[in-house]
Amino acid sequence: MIPKTIIQKPAALDEREMSIMRQHCELGAYSLEPYGLPKETIDIILQHHERIDGSGYPKGLKEDDISRDAKIVMIADVVDTVTSFRPYRSPRTLDEAVNALKSKPHKYPQETVAILETILT
Repeated sequence: MIPKTIIQKPAALDEREMSIMRQHCELGAYSLEPYGLPKETIDIILQHHERIDGSGYPKGLKEDDISRDAKIVMIADVVDTVTSFRPYRSPRTLDEAVNALKSKPHKYPQETVAILETILT
């Protein structure tokens, strides 16, 4: 539901493009409404870009207002973003992804990051 010109742009998005990109959580949840998915699934879709300090989107949720499952997907999404090719940068290593998560304890649930690290070692 987000234009390919934005998703595949080989440079940083401008303010208007970011505003459109940030709609993907709500658009995704809305598009799946007719299928009667469990609330937990819809929460993941809506909340996977929230951050525990409230700086995320779409609602600026904090801490325990973000579901446990969404926190897990939040971490997985960051790892995927960091380690995947993007038109504007090369992929980085898994260690770099974990270090990026650990370097921002105010944004990412460190107990979930620690579990990921345990799984990876």
